[in-house]
Amino acid sequence: MQLIVIVVCLFLLCCLTSALLIWLMRRLRLGQWWESVCDTLYQKIPVRTRVMLRRWFDLEQQADNFQVRVVTFACVIALLALVSLVLQLSWLMMMLTLLTAFIIQRGQRQFRSKQARIYRELPDFSDLLAMMLASGLPLIPALDRVSKASSMGYLANEISYVGQQIRRGRDLTSAFTGLADLYRVNALSEWCKLLNRGYQQGNSLTEALLFFSEQLRDEQLNLAEKKAQEAPVKLLLPLLSCFFPVNFLVILGPIFIQLYQGGY
Repeated sequence: MQLIVIVVCLFLLCCLTSALLIWLMRRLRLGQWWESVCDTLYQKIPVRTRVMLRRWFDLEQQADNFQVRVVTFACVIALLALVSLVLQLSWLMMMLTLLTAFIIQRGQRQFRSKQARIYRELPDFSDLLAMMLASGLPLIPALDRVSKASSMGYLANEISYVGQQIRRGRDLTSAFTGLADLYRVNALSEWCKLLNRGYQQGNSLTEALLFFSEQLRDEQLNLAEKKAQEAPVKLLLPLLSCFFPVNFLVILGPIFIQLYQGGY
């Protein structure tokens, strides 16, 4: 318990130190310089490494000052690690290792939850996009309109960020390919390929999106039915290990007590 408290306190200390450094940079009017430095350092990280970091730490790229927070937090961790090595503080190094493992585990758990949410949100988002395309809107404005108007959560945020990338000059095909590579959800990958193919060929996507959403709903329904069928099997072990022994103890316990006391 004490170890968990120390790890949590160290995590809060790193977050507080990072926030204090960012505030100090802004106070000293070095904010723009530090933002440019952080952006330069972040862009030097290979793309695959950035994707891996997003999966590990569940990082939100669409957040404000994303690069500043990532680089500042990494600098604080590196500084604490250097101090622990110079001063030979083995306990601090161990705490930093545990802190990093804790952050990675927490980020991966949230990332898996986000993958499941995106998988559930995709059919409704696809239907709304098909309606916008049927009304005559081009693909990119339709994506922006749906992502702003809908309250879909994670998927709408990611599509909004894709729209920001496209407005900054990134190709639509590259942006959607990056989104599919990040989350590695089969349905999302197929959806991104469908949009890329329709955008490149200039074909109408309305019917294809409606068919895709209907097929995906059937797949989700089959998956829910499969989980419901597996539930009794999963409940069998708790019943055998917890419920039945208590019943046997309640039923047979008095009989054994009477036999032990010489009754019957």
